[in-house]
Order: sequence, then structure tokens, then C-alpha cells
Amino acid sequence: MPRSTRALISLDALRHNYQLACSHAGSAEVIAIIKADAYGHGMVPVARALQGLAPVFAVAFLDEALILREHGITEPILILEGPMDQAEIATAQAHNCWLMLHTPQHLTWLAEVDIQQPNQVWFKIDTGMHRLGLSETEFKAFWQRQSIAIQQTLSTNAILATHFAKADNDPAYTQEQYQKFDRLQALTSMRTSCSNSPALFSHAVEQEHFVRLGIALYGGTPDAEVAHPLRDQLQPVMTLEAQVLALRDIRTGEGVGYGQIWQATQDTTLATIAIGYADGIPRAAANVMDVVVAGKRCPVVGRVSMDMISVDVTAVKEQVNTGDMVEIWGAQQAVEEVAAAVDTIHYELLTRLSLRVPRQYA
Repeated sequence: MPRSTRALISLDALRHNYQLACSHAGSAEVIAIIKADAYGHGMVPVARALQGLAPVFAVAFLDEALILREHGITEPILILEGPMDQAEIATAQAHNCWLMLHTPQHLTWLAEVDIQQPNQVWFKIDTGMHRLGLSETEFKAFWQRQSIAIQQTLSTNAILATHFAKADNDPAYTQEQYQKFDRLQALTSMRTSCSNSPALFSHAVEQEHFVRLGIALYGGTPDAEVAHPLRDQLQPVMTLEAQVLALRDIRTGEGVGYGQIWQATQDTTLATIAIGYADGIPRAAANVMDVVVAGKRCPVVGRVSMDMISVDVTAVKEQVNTGDMVEIWGAQQAVEEVAAAVDTIHYELLTRLSLRVPRQYA
């Protein structure tokens, strides 16, 4: 019998979250972000589940897009990190991919033929995130070099985009970013894309043509400590479960695991669970993280091993047996809560989940 550790992926919850975002996006088209193997949920199954709903997908780089094409995904795909070299522009065009241009070098690669296809070219403006993007000065210089005819073509076909740095917790800074962006939009009359999950779920979307739905697609809120209007309506897409391998009783003062960094303060029942850091559980989870056993949260004790964790199940010892499944995160314990316990973010936990954990779709 194979190990029962698994990630259960609810495609109904995925579609629910997407439709919820659409209901909050006004007239904007909602792009489904499925980079990093759909945040650990499985890029191809997620794309297939959203066909007929999402008009556009987005990934980080062209290699991810080509995998989708190999599996029959035909919708347009936005490449968020843009082309890595000039040859990728032609490859992207041949595979109906849209490119986010964000450096002056990208602009030198752009040929007039590249701007004829609607939505093919996106200009990313750095309004304050300071990772990727053209400065206002760089973009204005590019714009002013163009003929009136090319400017008109760009106004019709291209998209002006930016990325908010603190949309879920700093409205004043977000407004500053909007103001910088609006100056260039007024100059170019291009269609726009500003909002990602934090912006979409924190305030009413302003007049945009595309919004980019990332973590909220998978049921996660962008900032676990900030209230979001639609938080209670999002549904977790992934439930991570693992099997009880063994049960044992230890006495007061005895420890468990490498280094014996935890000792029992009373007679204790321990469950050994078939999941560890090779599966994506952070080693930092020792003595700080809970899992759900028989409907009750129980603490992880001792060091996390490569393939196993130990859990204090004294409170539910009459209800747990070898072979039972426990929830690491999911409907009973949000992945945000687990992330907070181990001092990270839920994005990291989801994307670091090992491929040796089977994804099961329903």
C-alpha cells in the first residue's frame, strides 16, 4: 500500500474563488495567475479546470507557458517576467503569449511588427514596488521617440501595467502609486492593469481592463493580519493530509526526535506522522506548529525529520489510531495560520510542497 500523504485539490473551490473575484472586478477581465505550478496546486490541472471561465492565464516566464501549450491550453498567456532575450519575443508571438516589458533593453528589442497584435505588448511601470518596471522618465522618453502613427497603434493595442507594493495595508501609498501611473495613462490612453489579489480584495477596483488574481485564486488572503471584505467567502483549494504511522506513550521527562529538543512535561501520547521536510514541512515547525487530529489541533513536538513529524495527541488519544489521516492545513486550519506559526507566508508553504506529495483532484 502506498503512503497516504496527499494534497487534495478542490477544483470546485478554485472555480468558486475565481468567480468571486470576477464579481468584485467590475468590467475588468480577471487573469488567473498559475505561475510556480499554480502556487503548488498543479499548473495544468488548474488551467484545465478554469478553461471556459478565465480568458487569460499568467505565468512567470516563457518555459512555463510552453508547458501549458504542450498540454493543449490555448488561452492567451501573459509572461509576467517578460522576454529573457530578443528571440523570445517571436517565440511568444508564435504561441499566443503576451509579454510584460519592463527594462529599457526590452524597449530596444521591440519592433513595429510586435505592436500590431492586441494585448501582445504590456509595459510595466515602476510606481513604487522597485523590483521590475520602467521609470516614468524611461517610459516617457520611449513614448516621445515614437511617431504619431506608432503612438496610436500602441494606444489601441498595448497595455500599461503596474504592481502595488502595499495595497492591502497602506491606502495612502497605493494612492501615490495610482497617481504616478495615471499620469502615464493620461499621456498614452492605453488600457490598464494595476490590481492583483491584495488590491482586488482590499478596495473597489478602479477603471481597469485586466486584474491579476494570484493567491486569492487558491483561497489565500494576501495579508493574513489585515481584514479583507471577501475573506470569509474564499474557499481553501488545497487540503494537505498525512497518515499516522505509529502511536506510542512516553513518560514525563522523556523526549522525542533528533537532539531531544522537546521533553514531555507529563505522560504523553505521541503520533508519528508520515510527512517531513522532504515533503515541504519547514524544519522551523518544531514545537510551534499544530496539525488537526480527530478534529482538534495538536502540537508538533521535537525536530521535524526528513520524512516524519511527531505530534502530541494526548488530548485525543482515545480517538486516534494508526492509519488515520491528519490535516496539516486546509478547511480546519488555514494555511495562513500554519505560515504564521513558522514565521513565513502561506505563498512559501504552498509553493515549496514537494512533488513527492501526490495532488488528487476532485
